[in-house]
Parts: sequence; C-alpha cells; structure tokens
Amino acid sequence: MSSPLPHQRYRLSPPQRGGAAYALGLALDHATRPARVTLSGERLTYRTKKRRGQALIVAVLIIFMAAMAIGVAAATVALAQNNITQNQKLAKQAYNLAASGLENTTMRMTRGDFSNPATLQEGAGTCTIIISGSSPSYQILAVSEIISPLWGGKKVTKKIQANVTINDGLVNVTSWQEMY
Repeated sequence: MSSPLPHQRYRLSPPQRGGAAYALGLALDHATRPARVTLSGERLTYRTKKRRGQALIVAVLIIFMAAMAIGVAAATVALAQNNITQNQKLAKQAYNLAASGLENTTMRMTRGDFSNPATLQEGAGTCTIIISGSSPSYQILAVSEIISPLWGGKKVTKKIQANVTINDGLVNVTSWQEMY
C-alpha cells in the first residue's frame, strides 16, 4: 500500500458494530470510547463526545446525597439525645426541690410550726407545700414546678407526699413517695 498524500484526510474511529474488531469483543461503551482523531494537513484536532463525564457527575451526586442523609440522621439523633438529657435534668431538679421543701417542712414541725409555709423559690423553680391532717398524723404534699428558660419554656412538675406522725415532740416520717 502506498503512503497517503498530505492533502488526504484520515479519520480514526472506534470499531463499528458488525466489524471484525467488534466481533472480537473490542468494542468500547460510550463512556470509555476514545475521542475521534482527525488528521487534516499538519494539524490534529480532537472531537470529544458530548456525554463524556455524565456518569461521574451522577455518581458524585449520589454519594453527596447519601452523605447528606447520614448527616441529617446524625443531627436528628444528637438533637433527640439533647432533649432527653434536658428533660432528665429538669425532672431531677424538680424532684430535689420538692424533697427539700418536704425536709424544710418536717424541720419546722419539730419546732412546733404546723402552718403551711410560703412558696419556696429556687432559681427557675417553685415549690408549694400543703399540710393536711391533725395531731398526731399529718400528710405533707410538696408540689414543685420548674420552667426551663431554654427549649421554649418547658415545664416539669413533681409531687412528693409524706406521712408524718408526731409523738412527744419527735417527728417520724412513716412514708415518703413520689406521686404521679
């Protein structure tokens, strides 16, 4: 075969369907097919496929969406855990306030003061004491409320009831229970 003349154009393209290279399994898919090369005089020009890189963009978008979903799930779990912790903290504070109100009242009873005390206040919480019954058995109910300045002003209430008997100036707590 003779060598080509400089004014002739040559096109190199991938194997066509039905050709010998295609039959041998050498055909490439659209994403990996090489660019067509055209020899025109002394200048080489490359014409790239319009669809090259689409699969990569789709893969990157899918990975990004999966990462976003994992991030949103992790943030949701963290926020739920934070809410649970805040609720437990408020409940413990309310219980401790009611218990201290009961202890304060039993101490006052040992001194002979059986009147309902004024409402106790501690930080964002209040505790109301209600004394009922007559000598020698009394019931003391402590109701505490704590309103959180955070989390939209969430309010937690705890009630503790104690039964008290007084004999010869001694105060005996016969029962102590949280009321639900």
